[in-house]
Amino acid sequence: ALRLSFFSYPPPLSSIKVVSIVSHTMKLQYCTVAAALALSSTDAFTTSPSFTPRAARPQQAPAAASTTALSMNMFDRFARVAKSTVNDALKNLEDPEKIMNQAIEDMQSDLVKIRQSYAEITATQRRLLKQKEQADALAEDWYTRAQLALQKGNEGLAREALERRQQQVDTAAGIQDQIDAQASSIDKLYEGMQALESKILESKAKKEQMVARARTAQSTQKVNDMLGGVTGKTSMDAFKRMEEKVEALEASAEVSAE
Repeated sequence: ALRLSFFSYPPPLSSIKVVSIVSHTMKLQYCTVAAALALSSTDAFTTSPSFTPRAARPQQAPAAASTTALSMNMFDRFARVAKSTVNDALKNLEDPEKIMNQAIEDMQSDLVKIRQSYAEITATQRRLLKQKEQADALAEDWYTRAQLALQKGNEGLAREALERRQQQVDTAAGIQDQIDAQASSIDKLYEGMQALESKILESKAKKEQMVARARTAQSTQKVNDMLGGVTGKTSMDAFKRMEEKVEALEASAEVSAE
């Protein structure tokens, strides 16, 4: 299967699934071999009568050979099925289209989180701006009161008003520091959000091209395997064994007829 690593997002749970499939396949293969050996051992150690007619003796060899051939045939067929199952599992786990779709979904999920963070920080920035405007307005109001108090000759009241004004000025300055500190973070967050949006659009456009290329490569590989005799080798071997088995049975029948 073609492996494409277009993005750096890892596919989850793949290795665990493959190890489980291969382990299960090895256990089944072991059981099949054990069953075949058990059948062969049973035929080999079966007790025979003390006197066996000469004409009947040649018939025992084909029976043992038939049992062994049947066991080997079952093992080979099971091996082919197991190999096909593992290959299909690997192909499904390494499907380029699924991997790219998952990568795009992960990027979209990250984009949603970035947008949420941007919205929260922007809302906080707006609240701070309103608080600063209120502090500036209060400072201006206390300054006006101080001037009125001086005009009336009330220096104590004017001094108190100026102290209140200074408190609001300090409050407005502190809020402005927070606004300035968040401004750089908001700018960086906005740039990252714009870059991720562009990357998602670019990835969606390239995905179709990459999927088409992957399918073409897989089809070409299958054709090359068929032309090279890779996929048909085991089937040809199985057909050859069946041909030899038929010839052995025909030879046994000729001997029995004699």
